[in-house]
Amino acid sequence: MSEPKGEQTATSSTHFQSSPSAPFAHDPYVPPRNGRRLIDDIPTELLVQIFMCGEERHMIRHHGCVIPEHNNGEAKLPFEVTTSHVCKLWRDVAINTPALWSEICFFEGLPFTQTTIYLERSKCAPLDIHIHLRRRTSPLAAILDLIIPHVFHWRSLWFQASQYDQMDYAFNRMGLCSGAPMLEVLRLHYVCGGGEDEDEDDEDMPVFYTFAGDLFSGNAPKLARITL
Repeated sequence: MSEPKGEQTATSSTHFQSSPSAPFAHDPYVPPRNGRRLIDDIPTELLVQIFMCGEERHMIRHHGCVIPEHNNGEAKLPFEVTTSHVCKLWRDVAINTPALWSEICFFEGLPFTQTTIYLERSKCAPLDIHIHLRRRTSPLAAILDLIIPHVFHWRSLWFQASQYDQMDYAFNRMGLCSGAPMLEVLRLHYVCGGGEDEDEDDEDMPVFYTFAGDLFSGNAPKLARITL
């Protein structure tokens, strides 16, 4: 036997009034009233792994190099920088996770302030370094002065130049290094026509390198892949 219509309305109204807060009791988008952040309960080790997963996705999207993104004409911060600006806890964890800062790409000009910070925060983590020189006047000497003191923890180096003398200079500087014990990948590329101020007849110039020694003094025991 069905209930009277008036009782149905009363029951429905009572249920509606008693449950407005129920859907929001455990809503992750609504902060707890006591101010406690649920993210703080995650162990630091797990938070580090989450950060690293985010960094890996960022690197895959950029083919292994942190290329500055732009949104509506404004530069977009790299993943690791964004992560370190969320809150004090995340900043402390991010800054003290050397692997987050181990990708070194030279897209800024002198005095390489950002790159210096990355090298400091990377501590002794294996470094993946990308140097793409597009002009004859690129500050190669300053770049090598910055990274060669860290040669003991280079993991990979991708050096791309548009001038023969730049490549020759890099060979000579790396030849003076006592060793690169962690280096696994070395890519040295000459790209003809890559420089904006390159000579028109540079394509037909013969390649002359004055360097006749061994890169890293012949001490790169982990080197598995090399492209010249």
